[in-house]
Amino acid sequence: MANLANPIKARIKTDLDALVTAGTLGTADSIDLSKDALNEIYTAYPVAIVGLPRLESSEMADNKDNLRTYLFPILIIQKIENITTPTDMEDLLDAILNKFDTDYTLNGNAVAAVMPVTTSEFLKSTPDKGIIYFAVLLRAKTLYFLGS
Repeated sequence: MANLANPIKARIKTDLDALVTAGTLGTADSIDLSKDALNEIYTAYPVAIVGLPRLESSEMADNKDNLRTYLFPILIIQKIENITTPTDMEDLLDAILNKFDTDYTLNGNAVAAVMPVTTSEFLKSTPDKGIIYFAVLLRAKTLYFLGS
């Protein structure tokens, strides 16, 4: 059985971990469906959580290969109190996008360049914190060799 999405997701998590090490992110995690990511308390912010992928398309590349395009959501959460300048969130977005621009094949797990796409930002207040969050969607293509 071909295992295609998991190695891509693992590499995305590795890249997010590198951003934690660099001090750009406070926490990086993978989604746990038993939790509501927006209501969790994290030890350090901003937080990046890579979610479950969805299949955007699957098309025959040739008579032996199927080109699959997966979308991987990455939820970015920041406490409002941690925002100190008008460009903090834009700088955070750029740092995340730059990481994937420089690892555009996700260490060879994606056969074509990874293309980040972002969504709008949102504000939310919970009883213990105010947060701003946005999602980065990574579009990753990989080949499924028919019969594998």
